[in-house]
Amino acid sequence: MITINLTSSIITKLQYLRYNHPHPRVQQRVEVLRLKSKNLPHQEIARLTNLSVNTITSYLKLYQKFGLDGLEQVNFYQPKSDLGAVTLLRQRS
Repeated sequence: MITINLTSSIITKLQYLRYNHPHPRVQQRVEVLRLKSKNLPHQEIARLTNLSVNTITSYLKLYQKFGLDGLEQVNFYQPKSDLGAVTLLRQRS
């Protein structure tokens, strides 16, 4: 079980970010952390958020390692295609 202690200022920021951050994934992560701050078990948080227990755990570990800034980072894998470079070269011609 992961234990996380949050200050009242962090909880206030979580409440703001939950509905005001522009990216829904960050809102989801913040909601998980907010529910964890209420000492809910992972299974209950998973039920309430419709996420897996593994996802809950990964979000909490992300917070433990990088703090609130880590939760706000959105780094999706975006493969690079050689086709894009060819298209760009054709446009320059």
